[in-house]
Amino acid sequence: TTNTGITLFGTGQVGIAFGDASSELSGQIRYQHSTDEFEFFTGNAERLMIDSDGINVTGHVTASSNLQIDGDIKVGKYSAC
Repeated sequence: TTNTGITLFGTGQVGIAFGDASSELSGQIRYQHSTDEFEFFTGNAERLMIDSDGINVTGHVTASSNLQIDGDIKVGKYSAC
């Protein structure tokens, strides 16, 4: 099996930015080496962060469990508010 992919090396922040004519940073996927965190941005704002413990944190709110959702969710045909 041959593995292929993209590797980004750096000592600080590395990432991929998605932009258009109105914004160079409309969306981003970033990795912070100093804190071992993955950050996901849309609309030029952080929407999801996964820390080194694998905890999902949104909106800079500390998560109290492995997954914290702020808002309504739908899983399959079931919804919860």
